[in-house]
Amino acid sequence: MASGNVWPSNGPQRYRKRRPLPAFILILVLGIAATMVWLNVMSTEREATANATHCDPPGPAPAQKTTPSTPPTTLGKALDYTSLDRTVPAPPRQVLVRVVNASTTKGAARIVTESLRQLGFEQVAKPTNDPLYGNTMTCRSQIRFGPQGTAAARTLSLVEPCAQLVRDERKDATVDVAIGEDFDTLRPNSSARSALEKLEQWAEEHPETKGGLQANGPQPEIDGALLTGARDVRC
Repeated sequence: MASGNVWPSNGPQRYRKRRPLPAFILILVLGIAATMVWLNVMSTEREATANATHCDPPGPAPAQKTTPSTPPTTLGKALDYTSLDRTVPAPPRQVLVRVVNASTTKGAARIVTESLRQLGFEQVAKPTNDPLYGNTMTCRSQIRFGPQGTAAARTLSLVEPCAQLVRDERKDATVDVAIGEDFDTLRPNSSARSALEKLEQWAEEHPETKGGLQANGPQPEIDGALLTGARDVRC
């Protein structure tokens, strides 16, 4: 019986193993490059925001005595845009705020005062002119506050996210919103409005005690995504 040609067997066929190291190195390099690009974009955005919210310092302040009912006449320290990100905002009804006009637009402080009231800020003082800049503030706006007004300033930064944050040595909890030459209107986005609603709901469930929002007492719990979204704007 004839048999077909049979090739001699040299044992089990061996497969050449692929080395994963070059592919891993390529993925690692691409990941590092993508991270560097992302960090560069974030740095550029932070720098752009810092430039957009910057206000030049005012000229010499007039010599006059201030009281809790009048704005301070010495500008405090300008803070980084993200300085209040870890601060729990106060409900709008608990915020003591005063709007001062530092622009040449007549009635600007009055208009913003009414806008704040419509947003739920009940304790808004009578608007006045700015004793620091007069009418020469050539930026959008400032939020000025002291140690007692940090939570209130955080709330106001949700509705006016492009304001420069300025901390001074005032003793009370009043926060000044200074309107500059580049200001147009308050423009809280949907996240900011939702955050204000959540804060008001919390305030209704937790009647205000004497002295307002206390650092060692119950504080609102607001979704961090809402707070981040409220300030996620292009200034």
